[in-house]
Amino acid sequence: MKLKNITVIKNYGDLVVGKRADERSPYYFCKFYVGKKVLPNGYFFKTLKTTSLYDARRLAKEEWKKYQSGAVEMITPKESKFHHFAEIYLRNKERRVKSGEIVSTKILTREKNIIEKSMYDFFGKDRDVRTITYHDIDKYFHNELDHLAGKTRCNYRVLLRQILEFAVIEECLQQLPVFPTLSKGMPESYVPYTDKEFALIKSEIRRRIKSTDKWDRSNFILYRELIDYLDFCKFGPFRPGKEILLLQHKHIEQIQSINGLKGLAIMPPTRKVKKNKKIAIGRPLLREIYVNRILKRTPIDTGEEYLFYNISELRDDIDIHSLVKKTGNLFVKLVKFLDIYKTEHGIRPMYSLRSSQLTDDKSQGLPMEEIAKNSNTSMKMLDSHYLVTYSSSEKEKLLEQLYGKDRRNPKNQK
Repeated sequence: MKLKNITVIKNYGDLVVGKRADERSPYYFCKFYVGKKVLPNGYFFKTLKTTSLYDARRLAKEEWKKYQSGAVEMITPKESKFHHFAEIYLRNKERRVKSGEIVSTKILTREKNIIEKSMYDFFGKDRDVRTITYHDIDKYFHNELDHLAGKTRCNYRVLLRQILEFAVIEECLQQLPVFPTLSKGMPESYVPYTDKEFALIKSEIRRRIKSTDKWDRSNFILYRELIDYLDFCKFGPFRPGKEILLLQHKHIEQIQSINGLKGLAIMPPTRKVKKNKKIAIGRPLLREIYVNRILKRTPIDTGEEYLFYNISELRDDIDIHSLVKKTGNLFVKLVKFLDIYKTEHGIRPMYSLRSSQLTDDKSQGLPMEEIAKNSNTSMKMLDSHYLVTYSSSEKEKLLEQLYGKDRRNPKNQK
């Protein structure tokens, strides 16, 4: 059956409404794909028995929802629980790693953590995959993963889709549920926080540290070191998350240039871009935070102490993935409370603090190539051998290049 005057219903997969092209009926019809195992031509048609487009749209959505939740009940699979298909996916990925098809074993570990710590928590380990709908997936990506970067959320989307594809292969599902559209979000799409807004955030954190509110007290451990952590996110050449939360004292070296400029040479245990070497030079302000606040709170004993949240209540009881999620969610709650999370240009998760740092460096006149190298970005024009190892004099020279007064203020140049 062909339709005319077709209206596409957004966010409901390929659902459309329209009238019969042969004009045999004055009523609107709905149409959407259900698979050839259900119907010969693969499409579901039904008259909505209304001549009102408004009512037709509403009734069509109801029919689509009925199919999403109940049309697959005609299938009686041996296993329909979410963890069953997640385990099949992980076994398949493990086989590919062992065969050498996938080189890095970290991918398997990372995906296993995502499934166990994020997807099981949200969807439920024993959730029947036939009950997972578009609205569940949309809520997961736009609410639960709101603190993550756009590209990271897209990676989560691919992983969830691949897991549910095994449900289709085993004929537990006739077809995949419709997935919401996500944007990878290029770095420039993260609108930076202004200095005034950043000061407002820190002021709110100080208020909550002193608060007697029950919810604030339950998060006191996180609030206590959150300001220093956010300072490293904003003023350090790192990505918010594991790159900072895994830093230990043994990764930090204090340096001083011939002109008296003091900074930090930092070798974080993990960086996102593996082609660039790990060392990064921190600006003088970062050294002040490290010496005057972090060292006083967590003094060096063995060098194995973490710079942030070096307490057993967090490090022993939860993994780094959960700690990243907790701090990210807490930041989003703060900025939403302050009503500065959304702008006309988009939302601003914790990753916007990194955007603030890069924007500030660029506004100071630093060459983008130097900024990219120090911040571990993946620009193709970078010299892959630039950050190999540094002698003391080379570290001091780079500190002067990046953050020296003459370089940052053209008026001081002779």
